[in-house]
Amino acid sequence: MKTIKRLAALCMTALTVLATLTFQPLALQSLRVGVCPDTPPYQFQDDNGRLIGMHIDFLNYIGYLKGYQMDYVSFQRVSDAVTALEKGEIDVVLGALPGDVLNNSRVQFTDPLSSSSVCMVVPKEMEAEISGSRNKVSRFSSAFELGTITFSHLSQFWMSQNKVVGNQLQLLETLQSGQADAAVCIEDSMLYMLESEGIRDDFSVIHEGIADVEYMLLVRSTDRTLRGILDDAIVSLRTSSSYGQIVNQWMVDLDLQDLQGRMRVIIYAALLIFVMAGIIIINGRKMIVR
Repeated sequence: MKTIKRLAALCMTALTVLATLTFQPLALQSLRVGVCPDTPPYQFQDDNGRLIGMHIDFLNYIGYLKGYQMDYVSFQRVSDAVTALEKGEIDVVLGALPGDVLNNSRVQFTDPLSSSSVCMVVPKEMEAEISGSRNKVSRFSSAFELGTITFSHLSQFWMSQNKVVGNQLQLLETLQSGQADAAVCIEDSMLYMLESEGIRDDFSVIHEGIADVEYMLLVRSTDRTLRGILDDAIVSLRTSSSYGQIVNQWMVDLDLQDLQGRMRVIIYAALLIFVMAGIIIINGRKMIVR
């Protein structure tokens, strides 16, 4: 009898402990993430200074999968973020490109988080000339973000001058101000910014697919466990339905916009024909009455 009571008491104690463990909220591990908010729609700041973008949504989803609380730290330059990573001041750099870190054995990349391509964007009124012969093009200048393309790629366009800028936002400013005649840019980023500024129709995309770019996370070479966790999370993210939903939320669908534009023209034309037909019918009836 005593044995049964002891077993019952032990079971009650075990159930109590289990209940405590079950309902005790787990504390999320903090992950300090360095971000350069200068590449819409991937990572940038809204009007209130809040970090937003496709990469931010991706990383928040990864935090949800792996139990991390993402603590974002803004940097003006990727090189500053990499230095902070090496010093242990942050744990991850978000949205880094291979060209951002050359011959640095102290850091390592994860699997790609997202990808895009490099194209050339020019003012619409200059499209014919810049797309023309070498003699015509040689008097124009271009600008590009360091790390997104090599000088060997640029040499094929015969520009008289190639200006280097720090990020895609600066690239847009350079193009708008006329400091450069053409922007060799991340296509998705530039189109998003032009669309947001309401000036998409003022510019043309030429020389598409100049090069491919992949955005990745950057961690210290010694943090192999963290890299493994992040790589696993990236695979889970990219094979989930959430990945496509996040991409569709941020990316500009130019084909859809063109289709919507054509549909609006067709609808307006149909309405105009309907109105004109109505006027003709009414006038015809008036003439018959007379």
